[in-house]
Amino acid sequence: MNASGLAVDARQVGDLTEVALRGAIDERFDLIGWGHELPSPLAIDLGGVEFINSAGMSQWVHFLGEAVTRGPVRLRHCSEPMVTLFSMVTDAVGGATVESIQAHYDCAGCGREQVVELMVEQDLVERAPDGNVKMPDRPCPECGGVLGFAGHADRYLAFLRNE
Repeated sequence: MNASGLAVDARQVGDLTEVALRGAIDERFDLIGWGHELPSPLAIDLGGVEFINSAGMSQWVHFLGEAVTRGPVRLRHCSEPMVTLFSMVTDAVGGATVESIQAHYDCAGCGREQVVELMVEQDLVERAPDGNVKMPDRPCPECGGVLGFAGHADRYLAFLRNE
């Protein structure tokens, strides 16, 4: 990790540019300047993003907006701070495709807490009676009980209504 608090790794895999971001997206790293020349198509791994502030939000929206003009962008392993951003700021997904997200789950039986990765097009298709996307339950690896989403699915997944 550099002095900015954000570690950025990029590599070319065939015609796909894969980027992984880890740490904090804030004013200390010039995301817009760094990403200006990235070739498309682009896959961005956001699983390591732990924090994003208002300056980072602005940079993210501009970076992503510019990236999608060059070609397809897929967002993978989106961490909780990034999913929260997507649901609060309409332009935060900006024409990209969200493939997978991370969500905080807990078990009522044993109290286990864990982050669960969900594939948007596979795991987030069932609708609750109110029409909102239903978060799927998972088996608890500790006690065999049920791991359930620890939050408000309608708020956490609000970005799906904007896609």
